[in-house]
Amino acid sequence: MSKRSLKKSNEHFKKSLNKLPLGVTSNFRYWGDDDTIYIKRAKGCRLWDLDDNEYIDYRLAYGPYILGYADERVDQAAREGMEIGGVTALGLPDDLPLIVIANEFFDALPVHQYVATKDGWRERIVVRGGNGITAAPDTVPADEAIPPALRDRAEGTIVETAPAAAAVMHQCSARLARQGGAMLAIDYGYCGPATGDTLQAVKAHRFADPFADPGEVDLTAHVDFAALAHAARRPGTNVFGPVDQGVWLQAMGIDARLQTLVAASPERAADLQGQRDRLVAADQMGTLFQAMALTGAGWPQPAGFDISGEIA
Repeated sequence: MSKRSLKKSNEHFKKSLNKLPLGVTSNFRYWGDDDTIYIKRAKGCRLWDLDDNEYIDYRLAYGPYILGYADERVDQAAREGMEIGGVTALGLPDDLPLIVIANEFFDALPVHQYVATKDGWRERIVVRGGNGITAAPDTVPADEAIPPALRDRAEGTIVETAPAAAAVMHQCSARLARQGGAMLAIDYGYCGPATGDTLQAVKAHRFADPFADPGEVDLTAHVDFAALAHAARRPGTNVFGPVDQGVWLQAMGIDARLQTLVAASPERAADLQGQRDRLVAADQMGTLFQAMALTGAGWPQPAGFDISGEIA
């Protein structure tokens, strides 16, 4: 039996290294520089790569494809869901009011980073070199992706955008306008436009290098709530906030709750006060986190958002 040809997959691998760590979207898809394959089509239990080599997928994509690839019943259901926005709006019901809680959800979605260079703005891309995986400026001009107010910043300045987060918020807002309901989003964040590199990684409850151990660390980036609010605004949807978490919790009655808990357990007063301060204080989570709410037309204003003032 002749050895399979992987010429097209090898060529594609070399191109992919300029965009993706190890040239793939997940580390288990990397089979070595000369043996990594790229699939162009699939049907049932069979796959075909770019060089038309045929494979049988015994893993079934690690479980989801129990009916095989390109099953017409599944594809039709997916098409119907996409027509109403159900697939991109998190698979939520389409015939009832929605109550959506997004607690530290948006910070886990992908971000794009752009860096100011002597030749203009460039997107930061992931590259692999002699020292492993790192980020470097692309060669394609990206000035149009930068908010006008930030384009004149100094060389080395970084700007982040999150089109995936905006797309999810846009879909959720559309669903609330059509179906009614309310949404609360709380996350690490700020009100842009702003500059700075907020991408960070956590492994085993400790900060780590975002480019080390791909696929083995949790990646997050701070959320631009001004951009989320912009994506959410539409006829039929009301947007409240964003506001600092500390201000919002105080408006929601966290101090009254603290007094009740201390009265019931006076021996825990110091511990309870510390927990309250961690959530509310400006030098802790009070300003690091933001809160924003959406409602469908005719739904009541959510509690805690008719507020102004400083954190106590």
